[in-house]
Amino acid sequence: MLLKAGFLGRTTTSNSELGFGSANGVWSTAEQYIVKAFGTWPYMIEAVPNATSVNENATVTYNVVSNSLVDGTYYWTIDLDGSTAVAADFVVTSGSFTLTSGAGSFQVQTVAEFVTEGSEQFRVYIRATSISGPILSTTSFVTINDTSLTLTGTFTSNTTSVNEGASILFTASVSASYTGTLYYTITGTPTTADFTDGLLSGSFAVTSGSGTFTKTLATDYITPESETFTASLRYGSTAGYIIANTSTITINDVTPVTPTYVGANTRLGSTSMNLPPGLQQGDVIVYAGFKIGSAIAALPTGYTGSGAGAVTGSNGRVNAYKVMGATPDTTISGLDTSAGHVVLAFRNVTTTAPTATFTSAYPPNPASMTVADGDQVAVFAFVNASTTLTAPTGYTNMISASNSTITVGGASRTAFIVGITSENPAAFGSTAGTTGLTTATRLRP
Repeated sequence: MLLKAGFLGRTTTSNSELGFGSANGVWSTAEQYIVKAFGTWPYMIEAVPNATSVNENATVTYNVVSNSLVDGTYYWTIDLDGSTAVAADFVVTSGSFTLTSGAGSFQVQTVAEFVTEGSEQFRVYIRATSISGPILSTTSFVTINDTSLTLTGTFTSNTTSVNEGASILFTASVSASYTGTLYYTITGTPTTADFTDGLLSGSFAVTSGSGTFTKTLATDYITPESETFTASLRYGSTAGYIIANTSTITINDVTPVTPTYVGANTRLGSTSMNLPPGLQQGDVIVYAGFKIGSAIAALPTGYTGSGAGAVTGSNGRVNAYKVMGATPDTTISGLDTSAGHVVLAFRNVTTTAPTATFTSAYPPNPASMTVADGDQVAVFAFVNASTTLTAPTGYTNMISASNSTITVGGASRTAFIVGITSENPAAFGSTAGTTGLTTATRLRP
């Protein structure tokens, strides 16, 4: 029932007073937007829900009528203090609607929380001016039936024993034909470095109660190393409640296959040179070019740069690599005719791009780089002197000194090639000379 009269506090331009509504029962615009002095506003507006009880995830429509308020925008808010429902039970807890010719409507959308909590009730405030404005009226309570209960289900992996470098398929099967997002967390001895995505938690999609995702184990070449873990299926977030856990999964170590040195060669003043004999499909050729006085003109034909060395002090150096195909190359071509060239051939290394660092100084000590167990670092040093560098402790000389000396314009340049496993490149011994160029290339097993 809509009443047209009542007491309320009315603010005028001169003072505040308590007055009656107008005799004809119609409130003026100014009177409608004043703060109530006591109790509630007179029943100038009423919002009626289209149901007194709804299931979770249902929408409640409120039909609004008024024969006293002017047309315009009004607001609604969920009474979170006087209701047993909480904000998480709704998509939004406030909004606005338009009153036209004394009528309007709005909707409140409930949420399926998938948490067993029992039925809850809520009511709505109708407000003027804003969602925090004066309350014009309060609706009756609506009951939300607890129809989305805590999810139950299973969480399995396609294996309980997996090698490093292999993948695991996880499968979730949950109740209520749930469609949406679920989450997982991994607990145990592995760290983020043990997975290629670097994650110990995440989310995945579930449709009609079923969903899958894959995790791939990294190969860290750390042995012996015993690692086990379980994965937990969660709702709501990675900190949400646990629906199910997998069985314990064991990660098996993969014994590293040490990169095998196949051969090397050096050359100066030519557009091509021979590669080491006996190459096989999958072998990786690592190339380094050095030039005193100017930049390297170009990479060898068909090679990929693994860090094109910038020109420093007018001296050029560059690194590149190529993976041998079914018919391995016998030569390398497209070389800068005024540069020194060195190649190393390796077997049992990853075909992903090697990483390289460069230095231009004397002595030509290679720059530090991050290496992991099983890595091999190939260091190429080129010295503007008729001498042989002294290899640091731990290096293996891949080319004898007599085979590594090349001549430029009557002056000897020594190309000294070494390899090192699982360490940062170390410093060379001191020797005579003025200019040195070095590249260090990291190779993964």
